[in-house]
Amino acid sequence: MRSTLSRLIVALASMTAAILVFPASAQAAPGWQSYTYTSKWHCSQASSDTSIAAVSVCVVVNGQATQAVVTVTNKRSSTIQIQAPTLTLYSVGQPLSTVSCNFSYLTANQTTACFGPTFQRTCSQNAQTWAKVNYSLPDAATWKVASGWSPTWNMCTVARSR
Repeated sequence: MRSTLSRLIVALASMTAAILVFPASAQAAPGWQSYTYTSKWHCSQASSDTSIAAVSVCVVVNGQATQAVVTVTNKRSSTIQIQAPTLTLYSVGQPLSTVSCNFSYLTANQTTACFGPTFQRTCSQNAQTWAKVNYSLPDAATWKVASGWSPTWNMCTVARSR
């Protein structure tokens, strides 16, 4: 019994040490979630039909950290369906990451966002996001497509006042 307890304690200590020494990198879930817009978000409108949805493609820059984000606002009084098959973060013209944001329903007049992973870049570099979003009414035979680029933003740059 004492031997089994000792082995269990050693195993737990080893797992704890591994977690502390080798933490997992931060990753945003490839799903839609609520968000809080701040001055660190730099966005462009990408909607093709704003009577259904407003789509914004954003790059978030906070010092040397950057992240791709796409937001969708349902402009209807009924539920719509959304998905973003492509959300790509670029730095100095090269793609750093591409994620897909899963199919989801967005209820009337609600807003949601999909986040890519966060990357660290040097202050001399820039970042930009490209995204493609599909959206439609649930009974529609075809999807509307919105795609576009966020503004290019230099790392470590203080946000412009609006």
